[in-house]
Amino acid sequence: MGEWCGGSNRAPEGHWTYIFSRSGKFIARNPVVGVRSGFFGTSGNAMAVKFDGQSGTVMSKWRVEGSGEMAVLFINEFSYVRGSCER
Repeated sequence: MGEWCGGSNRAPEGHWTYIFSRSGKFIARNPVVGVRSGFFGTSGNAMAVKFDGQSGTVMSKWRVEGSGEMAVLFINEFSYVRGSCER
């Protein structure tokens, strides 16, 4: 849960900020692409994401290494650190 910044360093749009809530809702922000939202669910190391306005579900692998402020979230092997990319 919480706010995470990261993604691919090679992506033309840059990094993303993801905010995951306990209710299963998420918001994804990027200065080039804008804001996207939807719902997510996890089971083990699998994450299902459904973007608002889209019919399909995106499946990803996820894990967290470390704890507290030093935790790193990995989604499909891309790393995300705690906090917003817009600092």
